[in-house]
Amino acid sequence: MRVALLANPWSGRGVGPTRARAIAAALQEHGWDADVHVGDSRSATVDWGARLPEVADRAVVVGGDGTLNAVVEGMLTLGAADSGLPPVLQVGLGTANLLTHELGLPRRNRRLAQLVERGTVQAFDLGELSLATAEDAPPSPRPSLLCWDFGLGGALMKAMDEVRTGPIRKSDYMGLLWRLFREYKPVPQRVIADGEDLGEFEYGIVTGIRTYASSAFKFPRCQYDDGLWELYLIPKVNKRRLASLAGRSLIRRLATMPGLVHRTARQVEVSGPAPAPVQIDGDYYGHTPVSFGLTGRQLPILRPARS
Repeated sequence: MRVALLANPWSGRGVGPTRARAIAAALQEHGWDADVHVGDSRSATVDWGARLPEVADRAVVVGGDGTLNAVVEGMLTLGAADSGLPPVLQVGLGTANLLTHELGLPRRNRRLAQLVERGTVQAFDLGELSLATAEDAPPSPRPSLLCWDFGLGGALMKAMDEVRTGPIRKSDYMGLLWRLFREYKPVPQRVIADGEDLGEFEYGIVTGIRTYASSAFKFPRCQYDDGLWELYLIPKVNKRRLASLAGRSLIRRLATMPGLVHRTARQVEVSGPAPAPVQIDGDYYGHTPVSFGLTGRQLPILRPARS
């Protein structure tokens, strides 16, 4: 059996390749053919993902959520049909590591190697976003495996993208977040979900998982493979409302937040009188207007067996 491992050299303060080689060594002890590749750019990571269906029975992505997104892009846009996609395990070395927290993935190398061998395969519905970066530019689609948002979350990722020069910590976001609270001026965006006009909102989150921003921030439970994503919309953004959102999420009473609109949807359109920033799977991507739709495709993800 063949395992292909991809390491982001910038994730985890540069320890990605070392972690990948350690996991590969543990797999080789059990007779697996394990090969490590270092992806030093998004384009190189996309190309690696495109080759996976032909060269691997399992894939391990050592990096953050953005690294995983690039691998998915390669697997889907250049790779095989769904039936030929190898199950993927993420070793979360990014800042948020949403999928790692969502599935309770282990941290020790040998346990991760065991998960490659004996993990449960969970199908995840895949979405795709298209946005126009300029009036004369065609839409540029990108897959989303985890979540995307418009408004404050996109603004935070844009601010980080502008100042980032290497590995980052969660604490690096705090100064940017406080600056955004002072300076960011949200622009209302009209949201249409599955043909229904829901009105205008300053902040919106579209997600296929429960975990958002950190391991402590949880939405109500959702299904990964039911052909629907969750849509959470906030009409007005200010410190009080965001504190309410975080607090109610922590105590699992998000639905009681005044003014919050929740829907499940397959397609979402977002546009406004002025553009709002958008992030996908933890990376800044561009601005509204944006069109999102579930593709009908699914990605096999390795996870621990349910207890």
